[in-house]
Amino acid sequence: MARLPQPGGDKGNWGDILNEYLSTSLNGDGSLKNIPQSKITGLESDLSNKADTSTVTSSLSAKAPLESPAFTGTPTGITKAHVGLGLVNNTSDADKPVSTATQNALSMKLDTATAAASYAPITGSTRHRIGMAVIGDSISSYEGSGARVWHRQLSLLSNGKIRHRGFMAVGGYTLEQIETNALPQILALDPLPEVCVIAGGTNNTGSGTYNRATSLATHARIRATLEAAGITPAMWLLPPRSDSTLVNSNVDDWNATMAALSFKYGYPVVDAHAAVIDSATGGFASGMLLNGDAGVHPSAKGHLSIAQYALNDSRFISFFTNNSPDLATRTNDTANIVGPGLFVGDSDSNGLADGWGGYGTINRSLTPATYGNWQRTTLASGSTSGGAWRQDFAVAVGHVIDISCRFHVDMDPASPDSRFVFNPEFRTASASVGNTPLVDMHSVLDTHGMASVRLVVPATATLLRLTGIMQGPAPTRNIYGEISQVTVRDLTALGIA
Repeated sequence: MARLPQPGGDKGNWGDILNEYLSTSLNGDGSLKNIPQSKITGLESDLSNKADTSTVTSSLSAKAPLESPAFTGTPTGITKAHVGLGLVNNTSDADKPVSTATQNALSMKLDTATAAASYAPITGSTRHRIGMAVIGDSISSYEGSGARVWHRQLSLLSNGKIRHRGFMAVGGYTLEQIETNALPQILALDPLPEVCVIAGGTNNTGSGTYNRATSLATHARIRATLEAAGITPAMWLLPPRSDSTLVNSNVDDWNATMAALSFKYGYPVVDAHAAVIDSATGGFASGMLLNGDAGVHPSAKGHLSIAQYALNDSRFISFFTNNSPDLATRTNDTANIVGPGLFVGDSDSNGLADGWGGYGTINRSLTPATYGNWQRTTLASGSTSGGAWRQDFAVAVGHVIDISCRFHVDMDPASPDSRFVFNPEFRTASASVGNTPLVDMHSVLDTHGMASVRLVVPATATLLRLTGIMQGPAPTRNIYGEISQVTVRDLTALGIA
C-alpha cells in the first residue's frame, strides 16, 4: 500500500516510497490522473444532492431577468403602495369620476338638448366671402360678358370696392335653368362670393304663360341655397319690355315682387328697370335699347346706366343695412295701386297733377323729378290759409300693403307749427276707419328723404285715401313740401305678405 516515507527511516529507499505514493494521483509527467468518483470517499453521495448544470439552466430560463422582467402567472404579495400607486382604484374608464375642476367647467356649459330646443343651428361656412357674382340670362351675358356688361362696369366704376368674382349667364335661361346649371358653378367658387345677383326672370315673364307663384318658388329655392352657403342673394329688377304690353305687365308684377322681397328681408337690389326706363312711355329711354333689338336688351349705354344706378342706389351699396323702399319709376306700372303716383300731366293747368283732387286756396305746382314730377304745395310767408290734395284708391280687406314715397321739404325753423303732412287714411265710402301719417315735417330746411309704412287693410275699409296737406300758422318765410314717386304695393296680391 502506497505511503509517505517515514522521517528517520526507510534509509536507502525513501525516494521509491515517495514516487509510489505520488503515482496514485499523478501521471509520470506530473499531471493529475482522472480519478473515478467511486475512488473518492463520499463524493458520489455529496454530488447526488446537488443540481446538475442542465437542470439549473432550465430552471433559470423560466425566471424573469433583473432588467426588464416579464412576469407570468399571478404575482402575489404585491400591493399598490409597493409601487407608489396608493391612490389608484381598479375602476373602468366608463365608471371613472371627473375631477371637481372639470365638473365645475362642465356645469358652465349649455346642455345639448336645451341648445337644440332654444337656438337655431348655425348653417353654412364661416369663411370670409369676397366680392360679387352673377347668375342670369342673356341680359347679363351681353357681349359675352365683356367689359361693357353691367356687372363688369359696376366693378370697374366702384374703384375696387366691388370685386367681380364671376358670372354664369346664358341666353334663354329661365330661373329653373339658372337653378340647375348656373347656381352650382357659383357655389364652387373658392372663396365664395359675398353677394350673388340673381339676374333672372326675363324668360319667365316673357310669355302669356307667366306664373308668378311657380317662378317665385324657384327663386326662393335659389335664395335659400345661397343663404345656406353664407352668400347674400341680391334681387334683380328686370329692364322694361318694349316688345309687348302683356310682357311688360308681367315685368311690372315680377319687379314689384322682387322689390318687396328686398325691402322685407333687407336683400340688396340691382334696379335695371329704373336705370333705363323712360317714365313717360314705360319703355327704354333714348339710347338705352340695343340697336335692332326687339325691345328686350339694353345697349352699352344701358348697361353703363345700370351700373351707375346701382352704385348710387342705397338698396345695393348699403345692402347690409335697412334697404330703401321700393318706388315706382313709370306711370303705367300695373303693380302700383296708385296709378297717378308720378304726378304726370296737368290738363287743367291748376298746378295739380291729373288724377288728384284738391281743396283750399293754397298754391300748388308741379316741378320736374327724376321720375315724373314733384307735387309741390307752397305756403307764402305770413299766410294763415292751408290746403291739400288727395285721391282715393280701392283696397282689399285684410290685405297687407306697403306705402312708399319720396319727400322734399323746405320749412320755417321760426314757425314749428307750420307742417307738411302726407297721410294714408283707410275709409269706407263715407267715413274714416283710421290713418297713419307717412310724412310729418316741420322746422327743417331743404330736406330730402324717403318714407315707407306697411299696413293691413282694416275689416271695414274699402278705400285708401292719400292726402298731402300744408298748414300754417303764418310762417316767417315761404315754405313748401312736395311728394314724388308715390307707390302702393299689395303684398298679399303679390303672394309675399
